[in-house]
Amino acid sequence: MDNSGTLEWQRCLGGSALDVGEQVEQTIDGGYIVTGQTRSFDGDVVGIHSALSDAWVVKLDADGNLEWKRCLGGTGQELFVSIHQFADGTYVLTSATSSNDGDLSPGPVGALETWFVRLDQTGGITWQTRIDGHGGPSDRPSINATSDGGYVLVGQTSCCLPNYHPGSGGTTPPDYWIAKVDQNGQLQWEKCYGGTGSDQARSVQQTSDGGYLVIGQAASTDGDVVGSFGVDPVTGGRSSWMRPANCNGRSAWVAQRGTSVSGCC
Repeated sequence: MDNSGTLEWQRCLGGSALDVGEQVEQTIDGGYIVTGQTRSFDGDVVGIHSALSDAWVVKLDADGNLEWKRCLGGTGQELFVSIHQFADGTYVLTSATSSNDGDLSPGPVGALETWFVRLDQTGGITWQTRIDGHGGPSDRPSINATSDGGYVLVGQTSCCLPNYHPGSGGTTPPDYWIAKVDQNGQLQWEKCYGGTGSDQARSVQQTSDGGYLVIGQAASTDGDVVGSFGVDPVTGGRSSWMRPANCNGRSAWVAQRGTSVSGCC
């Protein structure tokens, strides 16, 4: 649409099975990068690995014309797909995955894991990394570039990292999860923060001192979480929670703002 809300163009993409668009972002050339998941083996979809669903990336020009497309994944399932283009024109895609073949590195796989892939400007894979045990049914990792050429990711984890906070009665609510990888996608460190409630990181930004500011929502009132209002019994709303960390992921200070409005910070 233009700035007055008038439709300029529209386009349908997919095949005869379920195709779900999850994110669109304008690219530095004025076009658009669209990502989501697909179960189609026909139509616009080429190279799918499994009917369980692949990540599907489509590049359009400014007028909606197809420039390139790519299925990414393995014979498991790829879910909760997001993508971001960086200043050098490359892309990083993040997804939850249960695959260990196809485009992914081999190795044991259990529950959904976090997968991120660096793509060149035409959709070719530069590198890919799978981090064990950090996927989840509501987990959509967020990623940002760092000053050393690497990347920092945040999301949620319910696995046994140091300082993970299990819930009562053997439950495993998620904690904030933050991970740092180098310019080749190799894991440098990962941390978790939170309490015995459900805490979910949504966004991360590197600060001028080389640390990181992580923002999300918290239902915990204990552990690393200080001053939380917990969960509103009427609306289900949670406190927003900012969690700064230094360059090695260690805790720096905590700031929190309570809210009774349901939704993300």
